[in-house]
Amino acid sequence: MQQIRLIFATATIVAFLSTTCLFGQEKLGSAINGSFVRIDSNQQHGYTMDTEALGKAISGTRIFALGEATHGTRNFVDFRLSMIKKLVLELGYRAIITESDFSSTIAMNDYILNGQGDVRKCLQGMGYWMWNNPDFLRTIEWLRAYNSSAAGENKVQIFGCDMTVPGVIEQILRGQHTLKQPLTEQSMSGLKILGVWSGRSISKEEKTSLTELSAALNSQLPLYKDTSLFKQSLKTILQVVSFRLMGPGKNQSAIRDKAMFDNINWIYNIGRQGKVIFLAHNLHISKKSILSGWENVGSLLHKAYGSKYYSLGLIFSEGAFRAQDRVSGKSKVFSVDSNRRSLEFALHNSTMPNFYLDFSFAENINVPGEFFNKAQPMRAVGALFSNSKSDDAASLVVAVPSEAFDGIAFFKETFATDPSFGWKKYE
Repeated sequence: MQQIRLIFATATIVAFLSTTCLFGQEKLGSAINGSFVRIDSNQQHGYTMDTEALGKAISGTRIFALGEATHGTRNFVDFRLSMIKKLVLELGYRAIITESDFSSTIAMNDYILNGQGDVRKCLQGMGYWMWNNPDFLRTIEWLRAYNSSAAGENKVQIFGCDMTVPGVIEQILRGQHTLKQPLTEQSMSGLKILGVWSGRSISKEEKTSLTELSAALNSQLPLYKDTSLFKQSLKTILQVVSFRLMGPGKNQSAIRDKAMFDNINWIYNIGRQGKVIFLAHNLHISKKSILSGWENVGSLLHKAYGSKYYSLGLIFSEGAFRAQDRVSGKSKVFSVDSNRRSLEFALHNSTMPNFYLDFSFAENINVPGEFFNKAQPMRAVGALFSNSKSDDAASLVVAVPSEAFDGIAFFKETFATDPSFGWKKYE
């Protein structure tokens, strides 16, 4: 399947390069300079830009998604914080949803609302290394400072929407939560299986334990209120049961994204959070699936909410980022040059190092061939990466920019996030 995808990508890239060469890189750069909104860095972990165009673009939005082409890019974390400040202070957004474990992020919500707990332990508890670092800590501390003086109805909450290793599992095993109907020994065995992340297929015995666990949890869900955080946390256990029973592959990815959608839907509708900010990878937030074979959470949100869902892809041309080395398993900083085959390389020639574009306004840009309405190679790096040619090739995906996103924020050069707090085995 990967070979087929690479063949298709190569054919698309050839067509893309022909269009770009005919039009001319300088001409494209000139069109960008005259039409895009400049993003300026103040060199103090923040960005500023004229947000009039953004305000018009998202005037009817209820769920605003901020993506990222890699999980470990400082520029993206800092830009997101700048956008969060704008969205909270001026546009009335009152909830942030992150690509982190639902039940484990409840502790972080307690911290930003009430100052309860150790913030670094809360960061580590969110489940993924891309949140557990000094860069994202700045976002958390700003939210805590804002909430400390905000009126009750204006306070901002934070939630997770993911479910691959629910923190509630460990809480039940340790006796921190008592279920209304005690679990059998075999169901408890199923919990222990889920409490340790594994990408392998499960055995026949493990399947029996997980199946019994699923039946036991389903039988007692009606005993809890729909608005209960604990009930929703139990649902994430059922989600990861389905995830693990499916086994590795695209169908498993589909289960994960559908679970993320269901959890976001609960937060938005049952939790009644008003306008919501969603932080996740570009491959999750895109309003049309970029990778074939399953529906991502962004496409599900777009179908459910239509124009009330806005997807902003954050992309870059060259520079550094942090990822987990596929070879050693350790956290590592990688550096990449601008890929001549990519959309980002075409945008690289702008005199603006960073800029924002809403595609609904792109009609005013004098670019022949509807440049952003045709399939283009774009960079997308996951949590794992290496210096291998196969990883480099796989990081270039093909998408129609205006179909995948409502807009893009482009950064010419990027810098890696700092190492994680307290996860020595990854450093």
